[in-house]
Amino acid sequence: MLSAFWQAMAGYTPVMTSKDSDTEGGNATSCWTDHLIMWTSIGTLFSSLITLLMVALNIVNFTSSMHGSPIVQTRQPSQYIHLDSVFRNNHDRNASHHTSVVNFPDIVTQIEARSPGRLVQEDTSRQWRTPLGTVFPDDRHVIVSSETSTVLQFFHLDYGMEYCSLTLSIPPPSDGFDPEVKLENDTVIDVWLLQSEWSKCLIRASSGETAPKRMALVASVPIRFGEPFVTDRFRCPSGELSLFELSCSPSSAHSCHVEFWQSGEISPHAGAYITQECSLEGREV
Repeated sequence: MLSAFWQAMAGYTPVMTSKDSDTEGGNATSCWTDHLIMWTSIGTLFSSLITLLMVALNIVNFTSSMHGSPIVQTRQPSQYIHLDSVFRNNHDRNASHHTSVVNFPDIVTQIEARSPGRLVQEDTSRQWRTPLGTVFPDDRHVIVSSETSTVLQFFHLDYGMEYCSLTLSIPPPSDGFDPEVKLENDTVIDVWLLQSEWSKCLIRASSGETAPKRMALVASVPIRFGEPFVTDRFRCPSGELSLFELSCSPSSAHSCHVEFWQSGEISPHAGAYITQECSLEGREV
């Protein structure tokens, strides 16, 4: 009879208890969580790889563009929009109505003859420090000798004052200003016009900048006390630069030395400066 009982029991499947059900559900949840973590990690990895690849491509493209095409510095935008049309329609354009403008160089630097690549250097001995920072006075140092030449950079701002001439003279001593003039007899200097594109402009001559190349000899000037020299008039468009270099002429290489400090705040004007005159009459230089 027992054997018949066990045979009958063998045909039944045991009923799952609540404990067994909880264990199986937990295993299923754990398995699903593991799969979710795995696929999330894989997605994050692929996303990171794609991001790194895009960054690398951008760096390569930027580097190649830097080497392939140099950065071009464009000219200053005009501040006088459509003023030309205003003056073109104005019949009263007499230049005598407009006072000339005196323009002192904003940058004056020196080139040493032994310096490779025409490196420029600015004399900063008249600057001084304050608790608020460094004070840059209007004093500019001009030195021309057998070992040193001087570069003058002018910025032409005023509209309609585009006829210019360069003046060279020895500044006399005045109250509160000592030009510290040094001049050898029979000194003759050459005035050179330099390339004046905005890409060649000097910012601050203490950062290893180089002077632009010479373009043309403007004049050879004997330097004497009380005898200012004025160049022929030339065109100086508003918003543009004019750069000149003063160097010893070969005719006075053995006795050539002129040195002085100048300031735009001293009157009467003296030193190296440009006079700008009205150009609104429509005449050519």
